[in-house]
Amino acid sequence: MFYCPSKPFTFANNISHTCVARCPSLPDYYGDNVTQKCVSHCPNDTFADPVSRRCVTTCPWGYFAQNSSRRCVQSCPWR
Repeated sequence: MFYCPSKPFTFANNISHTCVARCPSLPDYYGDNVTQKCVSHCPNDTFADPVSRRCVTTCPWGYFAQNSSRRCVQSCPWR
């Protein structure tokens, strides 16, 4: 695994082996603020935010937290 311990506010992108400020959208990766890595699944207490490309505890305005997928989505799932 690739790490970026000396570069604050960056995430380790294990695909390109570089430190990035924003994780790539393809494949679907999000920055985990705790581990400072780009991850494909956010930890259980966070949601994948498509706006900031980070794992967040609260989704941004206009998005809803979907517990089943651990993602922030634009339409509230009714079922």
